[in-house]
Amino acid sequence: MASKKSKKSPAKRTAAKASSSVAASKRKEPSDDTPFKSSRTDEFDSAKIAPSVDADQSIKRAKQQRALSPLESMPTKLLHDIFVLSENLDLPLASKPLQSQLSNEHLHMALTRQILGEVARKVKEAKLSQDPLRFADIMQTDVQAANRLLNARFFTLEICKSWLVESTIDTSHLPDASSFFPNRLEFHYTRLWNVNISWAVNVITIPSKLFRAPWTAGKIGLLHVLESMLPNRWPYDETAVDSMAEMAHAGLKAAIADKCSPVVSQLSRYSLGQATKLLRAAVIDHGCDEGTVSALVRDGVVYFEGEMDNLRGRLDEGEIDIEDVTSACEIDFYDVQLRDWANAAKKRGDDKSTWLMELMGEAARSVDDLHAKLIDDYQHDSIDDDGPTYDSDEDCNGGNDNDGPPCLRRDLLKKRGAWFGKWGHAWFY
Repeated sequence: MASKKSKKSPAKRTAAKASSSVAASKRKEPSDDTPFKSSRTDEFDSAKIAPSVDADQSIKRAKQQRALSPLESMPTKLLHDIFVLSENLDLPLASKPLQSQLSNEHLHMALTRQILGEVARKVKEAKLSQDPLRFADIMQTDVQAANRLLNARFFTLEICKSWLVESTIDTSHLPDASSFFPNRLEFHYTRLWNVNISWAVNVITIPSKLFRAPWTAGKIGLLHVLESMLPNRWPYDETAVDSMAEMAHAGLKAAIADKCSPVVSQLSRYSLGQATKLLRAAVIDHGCDEGTVSALVRDGVVYFEGEMDNLRGRLDEGEIDIEDVTSACEIDFYDVQLRDWANAAKKRGDDKSTWLMELMGEAARSVDDLHAKLIDDYQHDSIDDDGPTYDSDEDCNGGNDNDGPPCLRRDLLKKRGAWFGKWGHAWFY
């Protein structure tokens, strides 16, 4: 049986219309708490903002979808060959795609092998031909590339060691040769050194990146290896000597301030005539670190020994006379400022005072004895058969008679006494 629709009464229809009209009026009339917004403003804002958002998104999509250049779209193997053979270290910096494709250890090793191997080959040919023009051409081209390679960030101690092992050791019949003495760098670059490579590194200089902090273990190790490999530490180009000397000297000062004794020992040769000033800085300004001060003092004595050997050679050749020989130690072990610091530290009860005085005393004795021995050895030729004549001073015979001429020994005793005071005899004799 079909259901019939019930019809609303006129009263109900009137009530429904009234309620709907009230609801509509509530929707149209905003409350006092609701901020007024016009439809025109909304349309204006949306029209203003939408294009900006779309433009940003389109720019991002354009960047992401940028077409690769012909070089970037080359096969990886071909791109690697171009990078290595061109020796262009700036190529990875051209774009991010190139940087991602040209940054791996295997490729860095291939580039190192290419650049340093090319220098070694050309230097050998130039030396065999004895043609200075060919050698000059090498310095202008390949050596510049080699120096840039050593300055590159990826040229680390591990890369250098790998190249040395590969260049000096035939590992074809010894697959485990790389495991021999893994912690002994000298095994790789001293005991099995190839003469062609030694010729090559004679014209390569220490990279400037090793003269700057921070002093990591890898950087210190690479500095040690290159210092041992490169007999000519200064560039052949005279215009670059001053720049390199300043960088090395600044690195030495920074290492002293950082109390990094391994770097101080490696760079102490770059004191540029300011060895005493640097020693004062290490003692007075930077807390008298034992490792740093010992490195400076020790290397100062070693350098003086080399100077004495050089003077002996010049005396043997007759280039100079014994009267022209003077002490040439770069460090003044009788420096007044160092003595005053040591005395003040002793009054404060600082044990470093005694340690410093002992160290300086031993160094001063070594330097003075080396000088006196040189004078004694070469002064015999100018002494008559009647014997030497010295000043009529009872103190002239002071000191050990076998260590040099008595008058010179007397002067050394006076010098030591003025510096060390009552401690001098306890440490010297």
